[in-house]
Amino acid sequence: DEKFTLKSPLDIWLTVLTKYPGFFLIVSLAVPSIFSYLGIEASNRTLDVNVDFLTYLAMDSDEVVFGDHFDAAVVFQKETMAELDDICDAVQNRDQSRRHLESFPQHGESMDIFYQSPDWTWEKGANVLTAASLYAIKELEERIKEHP
Repeated sequence: DEKFTLKSPLDIWLTVLTKYPGFFLIVSLAVPSIFSYLGIEASNRTLDVNVDFLTYLAMDSDEVVFGDHFDAAVVFQKETMAELDDICDAVQNRDQSRRHLESFPQHGESMDIFYQSPDWTWEKGANVLTAASLYAIKELEERIKEHP
């Protein structure tokens, strides 16, 4: 008088493995082979393997792409400012916190100037550090220096 109990997946797996080893071997080889064949057929019998070590561990998340674009923008900005350095007479303070005119008196009342591109909108930003904008900035700074 044996009581019937449901077998767990582990019990079924062990029973098939021990009682039908040939069947188990064929199934365990056939299932991965079928999936491999279907995968190769789905890729039109091409298998692209990246063997370039430099890009093998490269990440392509949104944060990494943004960081790469930011780094490229910084490099571009440095190159642009190096080319157009003589256009603008403004120099950096020692603490790098703000710009001031080279020959503007640093005593008494002060004036803060914020440059904004005329093409700037909330929907699309615009770069103020273009050649035309830098010439306009230089002209404004010259007018300020010449003011009595």
